[in-house]
Amino acid sequence: MRYLAAMHVSDMSEALLLPAVLDLTCAETLHDDLQACMTRGNVRVDGSAVERVGTACLQLLAAAAVTVRAQGREFNLLTPSEPLLHAVRDVGLSSLLMQGAG
Repeated sequence: MRYLAAMHVSDMSEALLLPAVLDLTCAETLHDDLQACMTRGNVRVDGSAVERVGTACLQLLAAAAVTVRAQGREFNLLTPSEPLLHAVRDVGLSSLLMQGAG
C-alpha cells in the first residue's frame, strides 16, 4: 500500500500524507515515500491523520529532516495530530521534528 498523496497546502506544494497507523509494517513504504519526496526539493509531511505511531517511523522522519536540512532545504511537519505530537515529545524529537510545524 502506498501512502504518498498529493495535497494542496497554502503554497500549493505537495505534502506526504501520513496514514493513521505508522508502525513497523509501513516503515519500508514510508522510507520509500520520504526518499521520493526528498528528490523533489523541500519536504512537507502532513501528520493530521496519524492515530498511532511507532519509534521506527519517527526515526525515519527524523533522519529525513536531518538529511533535508543538511542540504539547505526545508522539512516541515504540517498539522501534526495529537497522537503524533505526543509520540514526538515522548521520544525527545520535538526540537528536530517540530521546526516549522504548522
